[in-house]
This record gives sequence, C-alpha cells and structure tokens, in this order.
Amino acid sequence: MSIELDVQALTDRFLTEWDSKHSDIPRLLENMRSKKPDTGTFARFIVDPNEVFHRAGGKDNPVIERTGQVTVQICVPAETGNLQAWQLADSCRAMFHFWMSEDEKVRCGSTRIDRRPPIENDPYFIVTVATNYQSIRRT
Repeated sequence: MSIELDVQALTDRFLTEWDSKHSDIPRLLENMRSKKPDTGTFARFIVDPNEVFHRAGGKDNPVIERTGQVTVQICVPAETGNLQAWQLADSCRAMFHFWMSEDEKVRCGSTRIDRRPPIENDPYFIVTVATNYQSIRRT
C-alpha cells in the first residue's frame, strides 16, 4: 500500500518546516501521544487520504492515484489578537501550496484558509489551512 508513504512524505514536510521556523510553538500530530498545551498557541497537523483510482496497468502492476487533504489547525488564545494566527497560516500555506515531494510522487495543489472566531467559552481563535494533494504510484 502507498497511503503510508504519502502520509509519511507529507508529515516529514510539515515537521521539517514547522520545527525549523516555529520550534517554540507546540505541534500535535494526529493519533500520536501528545498533550494539548494548557495555554498558548499550538498547531494540529492532519492528513486525510480520500479517494483511490486505478489509473493504468493490470491488476498485478497497477498505477494508483490517491487524493486527499493536508490540514493544519492553528489555535491562538482568544482575545490576544489574530496577527500571530495569520502569520502562522501564511507559513503553513507556503509549506504545501503547490509543493511536490522529492520523488515527485506526491503533489500538492491550491490552499484554502478559513477562520473560526472563538465561540462562547472557547479559549481559542482557530485558523485552518487546508491543501489538497494527489499521489500517483505504481504498486
């Protein structure tokens, strides 16, 4: 299977970029043992593999296309302004916007940035950066 190769390539990209630029801000990886900080800004990284298509080849040597989405949720404490959230969103956009893995198997497309203001009793202002990706691999 190639899903794990795609997820690993995208996760490696995130960790390399985040840790080199924002090492002072905690990051959470999906389904990994970690604790959300009690206070302060943090980010959550998620990869969602979606559709799978048989592009070419026979059943013994197919070329498979997979699509999915990479999402980074940026959580900034409520009532501290939104400048840091937008700066981090722009940084995350640059990580994946039309990025391609070294082996050229994973390619990212355009990016969408959404915001969710804090709702009552919610301690965070949340900005979500989502980028679609595609991978094409012979399995």
